[in-house]
Amino acid sequence: MHIGPYAQLPLAYNALFAAVHERGLRPQAPVREAYLVGPAEAPQEELMTRLVIPVQESTA
Repeated sequence: MHIGPYAQLPLAYNALFAAVHERGLRPQAPVREAYLVGPAEAPQEELMTRLVIPVQESTA
């Protein structure tokens, strides 16, 4: 879950991918975003985006 401006989404993705790899998982496509609180509902600092990365257990 990312709370904040859309411009900071790359930072959230970097942290999420790092966590996936730290757990020995492999990210799979497609990556999805769900916009739970958008610009019409709240200021930039309160935007809420769910990041979804399907994963697969590593075979190594």
